[in-house]
Amino acid sequence: MHSFLGEGDEFSSYYIDGDKLNSNNQLQLSKIIKEKKVFYYDVSSMSWEKKPFENRLIILSTSNVDKIPHILLKKFKIQVRLKPLNASEIELSLRQRIKLLNLKISSEELVGKIAQCSSDIGQAMEVLVMSLRIMKSRNEKITSEKHVNYALRLLNENMKAAGKPVG
Repeated sequence: MHSFLGEGDEFSSYYIDGDKLNSNNQLQLSKIIKEKKVFYYDVSSMSWEKKPFENRLIILSTSNVDKIPHILLKKFKIQVRLKPLNASEIELSLRQRIKLLNLKISSEELVGKIAQCSSDIGQAMEVLVMSLRIMKSRNEKITSEKHVNYALRLLNENMKAAGKPVG
């Protein structure tokens, strides 16, 4: 984050997962946004300094707005509350991403299968990304159902290893 705030320009953006910020980090982020200065360690002078920043897009995302203190929330002028996407909306989002990145998929039905086995858009994108990694690691040009199935298996194993519920 320090490099984003210290070296970024008006075209820079930074995404923060608010659900992963503890209360101390939330307070620090609020202070940084309020003061428009970032506190960082300058290696050349071997000291802590404050560097001003302006016009950076900071996106704070959270699944539960009640977990973010009002002092931090009011720093964000634009707030969007999204409802979870259904399977058809997830499929449309996947198709948009595939078209945008000019990816090749073995069949049109495969995108629908990814959407149906994903509980949310984030999980669907993870499956797509993992499928692409598997495809590229095998020096193949088209993502197929075997790539998606292998990606699902790997992601499920990762979730189990992390102790998270598998859905």
